[in-house]
Amino acid sequence: MKSLSIQETKNFMQHLFTQPTFNTFEVRGITVHSFTYFEISGDKGRDKSEGFCTWEELKPYLHHILKGKDKPRSMKIIFAAANPEAITPNAAALFINISYEADKITCTTGSSQKQFDLNKTVDTDWDNWVIQFFQQKNIQTTQE
Repeated sequence: MKSLSIQETKNFMQHLFTQPTFNTFEVRGITVHSFTYFEISGDKGRDKSEGFCTWEELKPYLHHILKGKDKPRSMKIIFAAANPEAITPNAAALFINISYEADKITCTTGSSQKQFDLNKTVDTDWDNWVIQFFQQKNIQTTQE
């Protein structure tokens, strides 16, 4: 697990809301605290057999909630890689947790494995993938 601090909030928010940077990621959950508290589940169906919405599908709704002159007090988004096995074979799920509070954005990585293994290959592969992804998109980070 890595914890990354985003250096340029405005740049990151542009990637999040106006560019396709995160569009293919599945959304597992969103919470926003603005004038009230919003909680959005990314589940497409009650039994989860229908999968999860992508960020591209949910982004317009969240953008509508957030538009206005006041910034949200806080926001959390849990993204998951749509095809984790393509990144590392033993991955059951790979997550990027985005937290925004007081003009600070932190991203933490997380993973779950198909089969238990003391080896940290899944974590290391995912952490490296996320760091490289951010670098390719010119999203500057520092490790916390």
